Amino acid sequence: MAQSDTPAPKAGQVQGEGDYVSGPQVRQGAGRVRQEHRRGRKARREAEEALSDPAQAADIEAAREEAAKGEPRKH
Repeated sequence: MAQSDTPAPKAGQVQGEGDYVSGPQVRQGAGRVRQEHRRGRKARREAEEALSDPAQAADIEAAREEAAKGEPRKH
């Protein structure tokens, strides 16, 4: 049987249904996903507002075109 990367349960912790080790990790991860989703929705609303203003929309388009001319980022 292959060894897993998950931590071994501590004494007295239930494994399986009602897993005391994984449950908090799942809740924490779900919280991070919700937080990132809210940030994305807020950024989208702000972008829509900025694009609805003709002066800001022109500035944003000019910045986008300038950025498109540059070298691609290397990761």
